[in-house]
Amino acid sequence: MLIYLDPGHGGSDPGASANGMLEKDITLKLAKKIRENLVEKYEVNVALTREDDKDVSLKDRVEMANKAEANFFLSLHVNAGGGEGYEDYIYSGLSALSKTAALREILHSVLANFYTGYRCVDRGMKKAGYYVLKETIMSAVLCENLFIDNAYDTKLLKDEVFIENLARAYTEAIAMTLNLDKKVKLLYAVQVGAYSSIVYASRMANELKSKGYDAIIKEIPAQ
Repeated sequence: MLIYLDPGHGGSDPGASANGMLEKDITLKLAKKIRENLVEKYEVNVALTREDDKDVSLKDRVEMANKAEANFFLSLHVNAGGGEGYEDYIYSGLSALSKTAALREILHSVLANFYTGYRCVDRGMKKAGYYVLKETIMSAVLCENLFIDNAYDTKLLKDEVFIENLARAYTEAIAMTLNLDKKVKLLYAVQVGAYSSIVYASRMANELKSKGYDAIIKEIPAQ
């Protein structure tokens, strides 16, 4: 499973700007935190269309994901223009019965629930002809995370704890949307000896415990 995260804008294109903030900075920070959470907790590969503050054309972003045969494309943005709240988009040419529409519905449900917990407006599930939605060959969703020119939304976007929580919400939303498998944490056991007599086994266990080691006796078939 390969997910492509697309931090909107970058380089000479700052995206939306207001209240001392640039959209390109917010989207990159958020994308990196989402990737960190996903690869730590789930069996998934995650790539970004940009790793730093540089220009990447829409065409190049799409080609990266298409050539890599990614399974899912998520474009991250911050809105502007006098509104408030969260909304997301899929390509306008898709039907309500499409796979992408079904995946977006799950994603939106989790993220909208997160945002309403912060008293943010759920602006709904929308469609548009955005290039990254139209030209990607995998399911793609574009998310507009609050309004950079809204006082309340900006207060949240400047809050590092909020950004951390938002990244966790995205991680959960993506995992549910794509039904990702959680990573299994492994423990490694060290065996010290195998005895045919319970007496000798108990003696060794007690010796290990006296030295501060955990020790258990377990019956195993003789080889």
